[in-house]
Amino acid sequence: MDKKRKSGRVGTIIGFLCIAVAFLSMVSSSLRRITDIFDLPTLLYLSGIKCLLLSTFGWIHHYFNAWKICASRKALPEKDIQPAVQAVKYAAVLTLTIGGITSSIGIFAMLNYTKQWGAMIAPALAQITLTFFYVAVEETVYAILLFQMKYMLLKK
Repeated sequence: MDKKRKSGRVGTIIGFLCIAVAFLSMVSSSLRRITDIFDLPTLLYLSGIKCLLLSTFGWIHHYFNAWKICASRKALPEKDIQPAVQAVKYAAVLTLTIGGITSSIGIFAMLNYTKQWGAMIAPALAQITLTFFYVAVEETVYAILLFQMKYMLLKK
């Protein structure tokens, strides 16, 4: 089995697992305390949907290679680094898009709760805020990853 197909299957499995764990953490009462503090389902939905989309469009292999390239710190040929850079850029765009959609859902939920003013606005506002925070953290990680790969290209 070639590496692209294998990493595509791994990305699909990771995506479905993230979404399943997010759903179970929302349903399960024992995980409720942890998910209420960190809004873990939002982070897992962001990661899971991103992995599924990267797998669907065939970029997951290069996305995993980007992490391998930066972790190994070995000089690799430019033909291996360029697709990895494109995959990280694509993942960054997906993160912004999915984060925007999730935040929009939170905004609509918050507007729906304005009829019942009070404690119902807080969870929707927390979802919006934490989604923006998670997107900002992921975008920062992608920027650092891109700078490291650019440095590796220039170091040659």
